[in-house]
Amino acid sequence: MFDKLLKQAEHANNEERLKIGVQIITRIFGIEAFAGIASYILGLFLGKITNSVEVEIISICFLIPMFTLWFFLIADKKEKESGEVCNDEKVNDENDYSVVSGYGTMPHFSSMYREYQIKHILSNHSFHPFIRPNGKKSGIIRVSEDDKWVCIFGAYYPIDLICGYNKTKNEIYAIDGTIIKLPIRCKLRSAGTGIEEFFEDRGFYYKSMPGKAEVRFEAALDRPRKDLSRADWGMVRYQWEKAIAGSSNKDGKIGDDFFERVLTDAEIARVVRAIGKGEVSLSYYTDFEKYQNEFSVCNGIRLISVIGKQAKYDEMDFLFRCLEDVDETYFLMAVEVLKKSPRTKVQEKLEEKARIAYEEYDVQELGGLLYLAKVIGYDIQYVKKIKEAQEKGDLSSNAALEFEVDEKELLGSDYVQRFSPYAYQYKKVE
Repeated sequence: MFDKLLKQAEHANNEERLKIGVQIITRIFGIEAFAGIASYILGLFLGKITNSVEVEIISICFLIPMFTLWFFLIADKKEKESGEVCNDEKVNDENDYSVVSGYGTMPHFSSMYREYQIKHILSNHSFHPFIRPNGKKSGIIRVSEDDKWVCIFGAYYPIDLICGYNKTKNEIYAIDGTIIKLPIRCKLRSAGTGIEEFFEDRGFYYKSMPGKAEVRFEAALDRPRKDLSRADWGMVRYQWEKAIAGSSNKDGKIGDDFFERVLTDAEIARVVRAIGKGEVSLSYYTDFEKYQNEFSVCNGIRLISVIGKQAKYDEMDFLFRCLEDVDETYFLMAVEVLKKSPRTKVQEKLEEKARIAYEEYDVQELGGLLYLAKVIGYDIQYVKKIKEAQEKGDLSSNAALEFEVDEKELLGSDYVQRFSPYAYQYKKVE
């Protein structure tokens, strides 16, 4: 029955919180007073009927908690019926943005799913504690193994669809223009610092809602919002980031922004000119480990694509590194660039990477390599020989573990996002 007051307290200053606290205490004492009076009257009545003081005392002691519970339930029911309590509905508007409560298992985004889908999502993802900059494990933040979900104090958020956080205001920003007001416990110093570290670890993030976020989101989605759960979240986020960057008109040196956020075409062009003048080497931008999130990796791919023939053979390592995870936004972008690269060099890399992926039993990476090979119409000779040896039973005892890749499932969709690691069928040889 105190949901509304508690939500008001989350966004109030200290003076207002004190007043809210007084209101809550007053309500509690008021209900207790009513329960005490009602219990005394009824106990007195029962005592007179039975002509027993003991019955009167016992009745009063027994009835006080009963009436208290009853009055609390009545007050709670009336509050809900009056529409005062809302979990994932609009609380208020700030600068025309939707503002929702951060309570629940999946705040705001739960509207995209049915209950059984939410249970399926959570049961099919394993989570590990977020590792803080000091090397310690976070006690309040957990991240899914596929890096697509984050759990903050038991509430789950799709990482691709949240773009910022404000520690002071205690709110998270979604790319559809929604402000999610976090529970009051997230205002604890340790909690706020932990959430801040999570966002900082992923590179650039917004500390206030970007302008026209919802409009940019609708344009990037390009489909009914109700279909968001089936959309390629990564690509939607990338297009959204690119549109937002284009409206920001950032000037000056790019610096580490290259590795933290999506750049505009004009900003990429400035980097190309800098490389052409010898001010910086292309290899500086092809160190995969420098990139702080999957969206900034796209900057490197776009840069190599623009430079084209200037790119050296070594830069292909970066593009092939982008093939290791078919679920990321940069996967298809890397495939498109490799399609236009010198065929001989691409084939050589395919053979080299396929052998390594096979020997390391990396089904995910091998799947990405097979996809590229299919796209360019090339049959990887190493894989072909392995398959022939498996069919003949000629594999030596010390060879790599046998496994199969379901290529029909792998290549059965135009959207690479749709074939996840779960599309690969593999088995060990006993």
